[in-house]
Amino acid sequence: MRKNRTSAIVVLAALALGGCAFAGGGSLRVEPEMEARTLSAANGVRRGAGLPDLRPRRDLTEVARRHALDMARRGYLAHITPEGTGPGDRARKAGVVYSAFAENLARVKHSDAPEELAVSGWVESPTHRRNLLDERGTGYIYTGVGVARAPDGTVHIAQVFLK
Repeated sequence: MRKNRTSAIVVLAALALGGCAFAGGGSLRVEPEMEARTLSAANGVRRGAGLPDLRPRRDLTEVARRHALDMARRGYLAHITPEGTGPGDRARKAGVVYSAFAENLARVKHSDAPEELAVSGWVESPTHRRNLLDERGTGYIYTGVGVARAPDGTVHIAQVFLK
């Protein structure tokens, strides 16, 4: 991955509660190109480990995107929303049927390559790496990536994994 020339703050969450408020005056927006680059970087890591690429699914992308947007809109980083809704709840609400489901999250500030920082952070985090590289032998096949930029420029990334 190319070296990032700006200072960056990456915050990762792995099935943990937490939150942070932001104040800003920009607009909230989805970043589809960054979603594609995040998926490409994640699959590059998987290929490097001898694993097949995760296949994107539109319904999973929507689940991940909605959560990224919610976190960006309300300024938190957590698998569980302030109302208590978790990743499996969000998947079921979207009609996703699964035998195994996982989620990686990242929040990145002040970076020209947030997707690279997120994926490299996931690789360095044992819990996130287990999801990305399927180290539990769960057999994840499908994925969805959602990226949202908050009004203050902070990038929120969610990647979900499904078997």
